[in-house]
Amino acid sequence: MSDLINSCLTLFADFLVVTLFIFSAGFVHSEEKSYGTELPDALDDNGWELMIDEAGTQIYKRDWPGSSFVAVKAVQMVESSVSNILANYSDIDAFPDWVEDMEDAYLVEPFDETRSRKVYMRMGLPWPLQDRDMVAGQQLTQDSQTKVVRIREWNEGETLPKNEGVMRIPRLNSEVVLYPESKTLTKMIWQGHNEPGGLIPPFLVNWLIENVFYKSMKSMKDRYEDPAFHKELDWVIDY
Repeated sequence: MSDLINSCLTLFADFLVVTLFIFSAGFVHSEEKSYGTELPDALDDNGWELMIDEAGTQIYKRDWPGSSFVAVKAVQMVESSVSNILANYSDIDAFPDWVEDMEDAYLVEPFDETRSRKVYMRMGLPWPLQDRDMVAGQQLTQDSQTKVVRIREWNEGETLPKNEGVMRIPRLNSEVVLYPESKTLTKMIWQGHNEPGGLIPPFLVNWLIENVFYKSMKSMKDRYEDPAFHKELDWVIDY
């Protein structure tokens, strides 16, 4: 009986691998166009397809040049100061507490004189997919006139050795933009494109957007609005 069960499990696993390959056949990275490195104006919704509009959070997607994976955008109002949001976002060690399915996150290199740093993040994915990780560069800036804060993120590639059994994300191009509406109300927009690498079927990409990205945005909003996690950065002008 145990041999029969093992055989069935083996066949089932083989079936999943083949299915994933078939679904991924038209979804592998395209080399026909050069990869897009310029993010659109965060306030411009033209070209974006609305996927989710729930509880004050909108999630969009769009095709991305040079890739078969879509770009994603989230828009939400947060009852918080810009300084509090930025201070919490800077606390990389706490990311697993509020980012959906984040297994690990830590500082690789601290902020320098340009407010740039490097961080490591690892995301857990459902079996049979491999977990993904990345080393990301981040830079925090604020416009002295508009008070708009921008957090740019990019791929730092092989800054750290790869982990066995974990796929390193080959491309990352994203930003978080904070528009202060008042001292206690901020419009937050996250937009960008990640190239996850490997074979991921289209239906799983949509699932990740709806069940991971959306939940993370909601968790982010809840955390920033919770007085228990209130923080400040002395160099940020709130409004």
